[in-house]
Amino acid sequence: MLGLVFRQAACGLAASLALVSAACFAGPARASGDFGCEPQLSLVPTAVDTQCWNAPFLNPQNDSRTNLQLLLNDAEGIGAPKPPPLTPLDEPWRRRLTRWETPFWLDDFRAAFGDEPDTGSDEFAAGEGSRCRSNDSGMADFQAAVEASRLKEDDKAALIALRRGHGASCGNAPADDSPPEEGKRLGSSLARQFASYSQGAASFYASDFAGAQSHFALARASRNAWLREAATYMQGRVALNAAQANAFGEWGELDRGRVDKASLDEAVRLFEAYLKAYPEGRYAASARGLFRRAAWLGGRNDELSALFAWQFDHLGPNARNTSVQALVQEADAKLLSEADLSGLKEPRLLATADLMRMRIFRDDKGQVVEPMQIRREELEAQRPAFAGREALFDYLLAAHAFYVDNDPAGALKRLGDMAPGAKMGSLEFSRQMLRGLGLEATGNPTAARGQFQRLIPTAEPLMQRPAVELALTMNYERTGDLGMAFLPGSPILSEDYRRQLLTYSASAELLRQQASAADAPETERRTALFVLLYKQLTRGRYKDFLADLKQLPPAAVFADTTNEPYDDPTRRLGLFHWSGTAAGQGYACPSIETVAGALARDARKPEALICLAEFFRKNSLDDSYVDEAPAAGELGGGPSQFPGGAFSRLDVYKQILAEPKATAEVRAYALYRAVNCYAPSGHNACGGADVPLSQRKQWFQDLKTRHSASPWAERLKYYW
Repeated sequence: MLGLVFRQAACGLAASLALVSAACFAGPARASGDFGCEPQLSLVPTAVDTQCWNAPFLNPQNDSRTNLQLLLNDAEGIGAPKPPPLTPLDEPWRRRLTRWETPFWLDDFRAAFGDEPDTGSDEFAAGEGSRCRSNDSGMADFQAAVEASRLKEDDKAALIALRRGHGASCGNAPADDSPPEEGKRLGSSLARQFASYSQGAASFYASDFAGAQSHFALARASRNAWLREAATYMQGRVALNAAQANAFGEWGELDRGRVDKASLDEAVRLFEAYLKAYPEGRYAASARGLFRRAAWLGGRNDELSALFAWQFDHLGPNARNTSVQALVQEADAKLLSEADLSGLKEPRLLATADLMRMRIFRDDKGQVVEPMQIRREELEAQRPAFAGREALFDYLLAAHAFYVDNDPAGALKRLGDMAPGAKMGSLEFSRQMLRGLGLEATGNPTAARGQFQRLIPTAEPLMQRPAVELALTMNYERTGDLGMAFLPGSPILSEDYRRQLLTYSASAELLRQQASAADAPETERRTALFVLLYKQLTRGRYKDFLADLKQLPPAAVFADTTNEPYDDPTRRLGLFHWSGTAAGQGYACPSIETVAGALARDARKPEALICLAEFFRKNSLDDSYVDEAPAAGELGGGPSQFPGGAFSRLDVYKQILAEPKATAEVRAYALYRAVNCYAPSGHNACGGADVPLSQRKQWFQDLKTRHSASPWAERLKYYW
């Protein structure tokens, strides 16, 4: 697992799908989405934001499915292959932030709530979804059984053709009990039993459950081992589908009052009979998984919790009927999203619910509200439920101290040091990360740095290491040791984190160093040079700008970047080859190098200032991301080592208008542009402090009267 696409993602991306729309209203907001947002580069976000923020260690701000998945990752027998180590240039390092993107796909989500489209898969993500999911695999099993039998070759061919015909219209047409031509030629009793099974499948997929039971009962009496087992299993599936046939509304919402309880009880009885006869059977894992579906349809949460507990302890691929991630999705949708969680007994589910109730919510004014907060007394009362999982319970107590009580010292008392050679599973990693965060929060950044540095060698590369690197990078930033992130052999491999430091926190010296660092990736060198030149130009360091402009690659390097993303550092760096504007394009300006040279000699020269503003206007650099520092709790939100504020074209125009030496031409154009800062919305698009409408009116009138001969007076028709 590398990440999650969460519940509100499905709601946001597919709200027009009726089933998903209903899923959005299935219960209290537990999980969240991944649509139209930016992740926080922080390990302790200031507010719950599971839509954009998740971390690979247990914590309240994670999506509920993230925490449950992490707990299950420590289970034995999953058999997931370990990813290979990454080098700094691998794509996952370049793109990975603290948010992961992992396949909690929409189909798995929809499977939790009712019927779903045919995916051709026999994995029942959350129980019995669309019957058509198993059509292809069922056909393959049928064909294999027929070919392994002692039937005549003609009968085998006829039966396989018969089964293919029965499955061709899965879910779209009523069952046809009249045998097709292939079936009419069957002579032996075994062949007719196979034909009866095939007709049972046709009835099942066409929602003729009574007919399906009749045909499967005939097949179940066969001496053929596969027919007996498969028909026994299918009778349970038929009863389960009959039980839920009318239970879902137009929008996919479950109405338990419309569940056929007799059929539901029959389904449970038939699955129990199947597992008694075939405890290690071909369909045993599926039958056990469908018990969860039956418990959910019946509203039996205690039973459902126990079934999940069994499944969590049997996560081997042959013991479950679905993927682990789909199992997490199912548990979240069917159990953790319930309003009443008091019946939870399974420790991992209970821990996930407890972490949800430790979340910190804030209102629009930033004030903490606590609608789901769990009290320490409630948590302590759960201790018996964590018998055998005391380490997990101790972590919950430490997390409560850190996140809810704001008592990092109290959290540290429950978090021991890392044992030599300790296995870095999700729980141990969570414990060690919380210990590092606790050391930071108690004002001991040196000890915290040592803690994170010790985690680097043992951290798993795809999930854990990026989190450790983020913690260590933030430690460097907060202590003013930014340069350590860029030393030879630095453990900070993530280009995202390094570029964040360069963009928002680095000094001119560090930017200059990385702009010419031969061992740095090209994107990093160009980011450093762009930020260096941008900040020099906007902070009045014109002589330094001219000196460092010599590092700019030739214009030809940027010739083919037109179609590149606008925030690509290569393309943006090419902006400094700006050759100015001709008179017909606006105010006539020379190259940016010439403009900077004039400002280096006289920083108040109106003709140079107006062209500096033109450089920013022509290159769409208003409100540049370089001037939009992250929040204080995020990477890049610490004190910048490059002093100076954000650039504002409006402030430049004001400065020119206040300059007695400004020529009439420059003044007229400054008036024209100052008014246009508010066009057409009435909102300032040029940065800086707003001016009232009365001021814009005065500028407009000044242009129209004192500078009526100016072409800008003729062009300006309105003020906003």
